[in-house]
Amino acid sequence: MNGFQKIYKRVALGEMPSGVKWWDDARHNAVLAFGGVEIPDSKVEEYRRFNLRAVIEGVEERAEGDCSLFESAALSADIVVEMHNGRVMDREYSMLASTGGAKEYGSAADGSAVDLLTTIMADDVALVRIPRGVQTSLLIDSRWSGGAHSWAVGRVLIVVEEGAEVEVVELCRTSGEVAVIKSREIVVARGARVKVADMVENESGVVVEGRYTLQAENSTSRALFCDLSNGASRTNIVTRMTGAHAEAECDGVFVASEGVRDIMLDVQHLSGDCRSSELIKGMAIRKAVGSFAGRIYVAPDAQRTDAALLNRNIVLSDAARIYTKPTLEIYADDVKCGHGATVGKLDPEAIYYMRQRGLSEQAARRLQLVGFAAEVVERFGGQAAERMEAAIEQKLQTI
Repeated sequence: MNGFQKIYKRVALGEMPSGVKWWDDARHNAVLAFGGVEIPDSKVEEYRRFNLRAVIEGVEERAEGDCSLFESAALSADIVVEMHNGRVMDREYSMLASTGGAKEYGSAADGSAVDLLTTIMADDVALVRIPRGVQTSLLIDSRWSGGAHSWAVGRVLIVVEEGAEVEVVELCRTSGEVAVIKSREIVVARGARVKVADMVENESGVVVEGRYTLQAENSTSRALFCDLSNGASRTNIVTRMTGAHAEAECDGVFVASEGVRDIMLDVQHLSGDCRSSELIKGMAIRKAVGSFAGRIYVAPDAQRTDAALLNRNIVLSDAARIYTKPTLEIYADDVKCGHGATVGKLDPEAIYYMRQRGLSEQAARRLQLVGFAAEVVERFGGQAAERMEAAIEQKLQTI
């Protein structure tokens, strides 16, 4: 029995109460639900490229690395929440320290293995509420440090009340070979607006993450992610639009240089007159593997849906691989939906053209790749986009 299994057994038997009744009830319900869920391995279609079971079975102890050694994030925000190996450093933003609990907890999540595991195993949950009508910014600096066979779990819940606006930046930074399992839920009330940027800087560990967004009527969400990990990662991105006239955009860039970069995106139109747009770009280097699976789901009553999903990829060596699988699942008849995917190599004519103007072949290749990623990042704007652009250019220096 490994470290994960020992903790799970103790929680299931009620031997690790937190002292917060509503939280213990949530964990108990997750244990009951988890009994009917298999931890997916490579035999499961959705996890063919990333074996979650092997990650779980390979851990032994909770991570106890020193997260204070990380450099400052150098990003400004009105609200800053710092998490070390899943623990909230400022108790003002700890859900378990709040007296009223959070009735929204779990409303945006999907009951998947990742969602249930983080509910059962998390020591703490970061809770940030954006009051009605408020405009603000939020930085979540999640730091993770640990050696081989160590693991850490974290959860974040952001509640954006009616008419509020918030710009969120979340940095996930790891040191060592720690295995991180984390999830974040954003509940977006009627007429609220959310802009969120995610950046994963994974040194050599494993990051498994679920990002869930639940949108009410007339709400707007705009998301951008950038994953430049050296280690392996699996990201589940789920957006549910439950109210009419909601809008959701999700763009992203990933560079697979080592191991596997596996991304699943699921956009669910559950009400009519909603719009969504997704543009995901990927690059694979050396022997790395990139994988993208995206779905647009349109419910029977979600008439007048407007949705588009596009995935573009570049492989930079004969040994690198990128797999892509965009799909549409439509049960309404008055919709405008489209999807597409490409996997190719750098344009040799463009490289030749740049070399004629004095650039080396390496510089020409790098410039073309920077431009490939810039289409996604630049239109987002702000501090997060600037940090992503700099990180992408630095990453591509190794090519």
